[in-house]
Formats: sequence, C-alpha cells, structure tokens
Amino acid sequence: MYPLVLLLAFAPLLGGAELVVRGARGVARGLGVPPLVVGLTILAFGTSAPELVINIAAALRGSSQIALGNILGSNIFNIAGLLGLLALCRNLPVGRSTTWAEIPLAIVSALLLLLVTSNGIISRGEGGLLLFFFGGFLVYVGVLSRRSREPLLPEEAHCGAAPKGSCQQEKTCWLRSALVMTGGLALLTAGGRGVVLGALGTARLIDLPEYVIAASIVAIGTSLPELATGITALRRGETDLAIGNAVGSNIFNVLLVIGSTALITPVATGPRPLDHGAHLLSTGLLFLFIFTGKKSAAPGPAGPGGPAGQKTIRAGQVERLGQIERPEGAILLGLYLIYGVTLFLTA
Repeated sequence: MYPLVLLLAFAPLLGGAELVVRGARGVARGLGVPPLVVGLTILAFGTSAPELVINIAAALRGSSQIALGNILGSNIFNIAGLLGLLALCRNLPVGRSTTWAEIPLAIVSALLLLLVTSNGIISRGEGGLLLFFFGGFLVYVGVLSRRSREPLLPEEAHCGAAPKGSCQQEKTCWLRSALVMTGGLALLTAGGRGVVLGALGTARLIDLPEYVIAASIVAIGTSLPELATGITALRRGETDLAIGNAVGSNIFNVLLVIGSTALITPVATGPRPLDHGAHLLSTGLLFLFIFTGKKSAAPGPAGPGGPAGQKTIRAGQVERLGQIERPEGAILLGLYLIYGVTLFLTA
C-alpha cells in the first residue's frame, strides 16, 4: 500500500512543479522581468520545488532524516547521476559563467551544508544564514541579468520574434498565469504530503531507515524535473543550460530548501561522511573535468550580443572553456552507482 502511495504521489508532485514553472514564466513576462532572471530563478526554483515541499512536509511531521536525505541524495544524483548520464550521450561544452560562478557556488554551498550539519543539528540561526547566502545568490543573478543581452530560455526568444500584438496579449494574461501557478502549488502540496507518507510507510515496511529511502527513491523522484530539463536541453543543443540547471538546482536545494526547512523547525542530522563525501567529490570532479576535456566552440549568437561572460570568437560561435566528455561522464555515473550500492549496504 505505502509503496503504491509513494509512486502515485510523484504524479501531482511533478505535474505541479511543471504548472508552477509555466505560470511563473507567464507572470514574469507580464511584469517585465528580464528573461535571464526568469531562467536562473524560476526554472531553478521550479525544478527544486518538489524538494522544498517534501522537506517542509517532513519537517512539520518531525521526519528530519527525510529532509536531509532528500537534499543530499538529490544533489548527488543531479551531478553524478544526471550529468554523468547526459555526458555519456553527448559531450557537454561548458561556458565561462557556469565554470567560474555557478559551479564554484555549488561547491561553496556543499561546504556550507557540511559545516552546518557538523554539530548534529541545523538550527534556526543556521537556516537563516543559509537563506542569507541565498539572498546573495539572487543579487548575483540580478547583476548577471544586467550584463546579459541574451535570453536564457528558448521560449523567451519566440516572443521577441512574434508579432507585437501576440506578445502584448501574452503580457496581459499574467493573471491567468498566476492562477495556473496557484493550481500548481496546490498539486505540489498534495504530492509532497503523499511522498512523505509513502516514504515513511515504505521504510517501516521493508525495514530500511527513512534516510536511505529519502536519499535514494525519493531523491531520484524529486530530481525528475532536472532530468527532463536536461534531456530536453540536450536534444536542443543547449548543453550549457543542462549543466546550469542541475548546478543551479543544487544551490537552491542547499541554500533555499534546507534554509527554509531549518527556519521552520531545527533539522536533526547524524554523521553522514559517505553522503557529504560523495556530494563534495562529485561537484569537485565536475569542476575539474571541465579543464581535462578539450576546449570547444558551441553554436551561439554572433558578435557582442552573446551570453554574458562568454567571448565570441567568430560569427555564430561562443568560446567555451572546456567540456565534459564521455569518459568523465562514465566516471561520474560510476561514482553515483558506487554511492547508491554503499548506501544500501551500510543501512
């Protein structure tokens, strides 16, 4: 019964996340929010919304192990599992902004999570500290949006190419988009409660710790939006977006999700050397592999109108620092498989 509840609850959870993203995009367009801000905030928030809802529901039920396991498991899967799988399918060129800003920020957030869990509990004060750093991340996004002239999301470009009347009509429909977003939040809430209930029951049924269920089944389930976004971006040739979405989601998970959860109620943590080690190792390897791969040029806008922080080297191409290649992808995926097996063997 409980495993079925766990599986069925992912449907409203993931469907609600999709509606939240669509609605928030419409509201942002109607209010004139810059496209880059939409991409780095709304898209990342939308893919992190399942983790946020599940963690708040778990915190309110006193299930802190689900809250911590969900975030650590999701972050490890996003880097080692998801990006490792995508790199096996296709080399992933990485731009300067992702290399020197987003990935280092993900490493810093992983170190912050290790620091605040070192005393066995994440207090409300430490949750507030994480949210303070999240505010700093939003300031960085705002500064980046002022420097960028290129929309991040492919959908945003369609509006610029469409007739003036159609774009104007879309902007006047932001209220409808707000209603869509509200409906998505309702589905998220229902799905999050169902996942927590199903995870708790399944853990008791098969005699596994709640943390193991949260760091494996629940974590992979809540990372499905990142997986879907990554596959779509890969098919469209937006490889840097695939990496940026996974890395940005990890930053949101630690700073916003854990910070918000701890602010509601302190989160009890145990010693998790395996999980913190895999979290830091996978993110550090991602940064290292950028420089071990060949330098490449990926299709992009000509001239000075390219993305911020990426130097145009010729018409239609954007300079990349390097790329994650198939051998590196195999290493990342192997790391995730080792982590998963070890997690169950040491339960």
